[in-house]
Amino acid sequence: MKKILINISKYLVFLIIGVALFLSVYRDIDIDKLESELKHLNYFWIFVSLIFSLLAQFIRAVRWNMLIESLNYKPKLFNTFLSVMVLYMVNLLIPRAGEIGRCTVLAKYENIPFAKLVGTVFIERTADLVVMILLAIIIFLWQFKYVMATFEKDRISSVVNVFGNISEVKQKNLFDFEHILIYVGVILLVVYIIVKLKNFRKKG
Repeated sequence: MKKILINISKYLVFLIIGVALFLSVYRDIDIDKLESELKHLNYFWIFVSLIFSLLAQFIRAVRWNMLIESLNYKPKLFNTFLSVMVLYMVNLLIPRAGEIGRCTVLAKYENIPFAKLVGTVFIERTADLVVMILLAIIIFLWQFKYVMATFEKDRISSVVNVFGNISEVKQKNLFDFEHILIYVGVILLVVYIIVKLKNFRKKG
């Protein structure tokens, strides 16, 4: 009976925290205006976006499980998914504290050392950063001529004012040199990621 009461109290605490967070986030919302706007919403697209959002968090939970399993732990995917959802709830109260929150919850329910979970989160975030940088570089290369066109006019005019006219050949060579530097940078970054992933697998 005591254990049941303790579990009920835990759920009540989380429910109260959730309600408090909801009220704190939406306390400045005009209820009448909100009701008016809700009547004109297309709930089909809200439902579709909700499904895709949950799918994205499920995939994130699967990825986290893969990292944890490399440390010889087998957490339940459902618990991992709920821990990821806790991340967003905690972030509403304390920005960026959700990472600690999800590690704390999963450590409690799956008996996994908290420090090891934090390590997997660090690897996860590092991978996210690397992928974001790669995507930024790819987009930059893909739209390179438009990016250069944005700065070309000001750069050429400022150089002309100092040194006189610049030939198109020199400008073209400069752009080609920049291309080479970018390509070399991308190749080095990809090689670095591959080496790190191989080392991580060996350690796992």
